[in-house]
Formats: sequence, C-alpha cells, structure tokens
Amino acid sequence: MKIIKRPVVLAAEEKAEWLEQIRRLGDPEKVFFMDIETTGFNRTYDSVYLTGFLYFEAGQFYLEQHLASDLRDEPEIVEAFCDRLSDAEQVITFNGEMFDFPFMENRHRTLHVTAPWPTYGSCDLLRRYRPYQTLFGWENCRLKTIERSLGVDREDVFTGGELIEVFETYALKQDPELEKVLLLHNYEDILNIPRLLRIDQFISVLHQTPVEQVQVLDRFVDQVRLRIVLEEPLPLSVESDLHYDRKYPDTLHFKTEAFSPVVFLELPVHHQLLYHYLPDPDQYYYLPESDSIIHKSLADTLGAVKKRKATAKTCRIPKESDFLPVRGEQEGLHTFRGEKKEPVVYFEKEEFQHWTEDACAEALTAFFHSLLNIEKRSE
Repeated sequence: MKIIKRPVVLAAEEKAEWLEQIRRLGDPEKVFFMDIETTGFNRTYDSVYLTGFLYFEAGQFYLEQHLASDLRDEPEIVEAFCDRLSDAEQVITFNGEMFDFPFMENRHRTLHVTAPWPTYGSCDLLRRYRPYQTLFGWENCRLKTIERSLGVDREDVFTGGELIEVFETYALKQDPELEKVLLLHNYEDILNIPRLLRIDQFISVLHQTPVEQVQVLDRFVDQVRLRIVLEEPLPLSVESDLHYDRKYPDTLHFKTEAFSPVVFLELPVHHQLLYHYLPDPDQYYYLPESDSIIHKSLADTLGAVKKRKATAKTCRIPKESDFLPVRGEQEGLHTFRGEKKEPVVYFEKEEFQHWTEDACAEALTAFFHSLLNIEKRSE
C-alpha cells in the first residue's frame, strides 16, 4: 500500500472560507473529508483499492491517499482507514451514508480486520442537498453536476466506473501514469467537497435570515416580479424555474446574485373569477339566483328572494380580479380558490401589494418561505 500525503495549496481567502464553513460543523482538526474508490458496488464481492482524506493539521490542510498496489493490499487499506478516522469527530462525504461507510464496514467485517471500527458523526452532503435540486436548477445530484453549478473545474475526466479497468491494469503493470490517473480522480472528488459547503451557507441564509422588504414590480400583464430583500447577502448566483408541484400548473422563476441580499421571484398573474370561502356557513343564507350570500341577521331585508342555508361550498364571496398563485394562507390576506377543495390558492394582486407595504418582517419571511416551500425542510 502506498501513502501519498500532500499539502493543499489554497489562496488565503479560500482557506479562510473553508475554515469558517468547517467550524460550523466542529473543531477543524477533528473534521475529515473522505472518499473511496472500489472495484464495484457489491460490498461482499468487490474491493476497495483507494481511500482519500482531507483534514486540517497544524494550520495546514492536507490531502492523504492510500492506494493499493493490488487487491492483496485491501486489508491494509481498511485497517489504515480505521486508524486515520479513529480521532475524527465529524466525517463529511458525498453519498457516504449510502455507499462509502456501508461498503467499508462490510469489508471490515468480511476481511476480519483487527483495528476497531471508528466512531464519528456523519455529514452526507448528497443527502443534505438533494431536497434543493429544483431550487438550484440541477439536472441531477451527481457530484460533477453540482461542481459545475459552482464554477468548479476538474482536470479529471473519468468516472469511478471507468477507473475500475484502469486499476486492474495498474495492479498488473504498476504504471506511474496510471497511478496518476487513479489518484487524480479521488483527489479532485475530495478536494471539491469542502467547496460544496458554500451551498450550506446559501441554504442557511434562506432558512434563517429575515426578509426586510418585499416589493411588487409590474413586469407584464400576465406576470409580476417580486423583489425580496433579505437581511444578509446570499453567497451564490442561482437561477431556476420552480414548479410548485403537480397540483399547481404554474412555474415560479427564482434568481439571486452572489453577495447580494436581493432575491427576484417572477410569478404568473391570472385574471379570473375566484371565490373567498368563509369559515362559518351556519351564519349565512345562499341566494342561488345571484350566486351570493347574505348574513342571517339581514334576512328580513330579502323579501321574496329565494334563499337556502349556505354550505361550505356555497358560503363564498366571488371576485373577478388579478390573482397570484401561492402555496397557502397568510395572515392579513384573503385567500381565493376556484372551488372549495381546489388545492391551488391565490392572493389578489392589489391586496397583496398593499399588504407587503405594511407587513412586519416575520410575516414577510413566512410568506417567502412558504412560496419556496422550504419551511419543512431540514438542513
């Protein structure tokens, strides 16, 4: 087994950024970034031939790799893995909880490695970021896709699957050029994981930073633009089209600029007849000829007009206006629907605009979170 340990050369600004993000997860000298390379996905029959670790030691980041000369080195690879992580308090991976850790634990048992299995906290960034795939506009959640969205370049051009044959050839020939290919893929996989932590900061700002202001900017007859000002800037430029869900046919356009506190959201405007449903139909009569309701206290004024008891479906106030599709109710605003049980909810554009001018930060923040559907997502 070969051990290759190299200092990671970073600009002072990037090094400071890494340390700031890592401190959110724990003591920088107890936080490790990790990735493995294997001959396949089967934990029982396939083998691990390369492990890599990025860590902070004595004021410097290092990237350390353990490479098997051939598969006879696998027990040593697994033992060194356990030793390296024996002091770790937090291990950060990309898909580690689904693949890397279960694979290594199985190989540890199968090979009867004597070194004790380490205990540590796990932070799997794939699991952490997958709920935000649509928000960030990623076509999928592969590591290279997310790297590209952050402007991270790679020198490596291989996939892990393609490197299996490269390792098999390397194990026979010990070719230094093939060794470089194997190490580079693993090196860049690990080196780029800390760079993904900018996404953590972005998500944290969305979840935790209050909204200072919401402005309604007229754009077109059938579209409105919301200018939303947060108390803190967002660290990334993001632009995506968010589909509410299958129940909502409309699309919301989301856009941010790096280091700006402003979020732009573009919503469609619908001019149509909708209804505001009242919660207490027992207090009203329904007038079928005019499709309207009247409070029972005013029933004596009806004369011979036909009336019947209002129901949950008929206890409603009609209005034809410009409406914005939203996700749910908001205190201080009337909600409108086409039918009582229709899942799509609307705010009247004019009323919403007046509401944004007077609403408190807490109400504006709740509206923003509900629109992005992030309030129930865990970080």
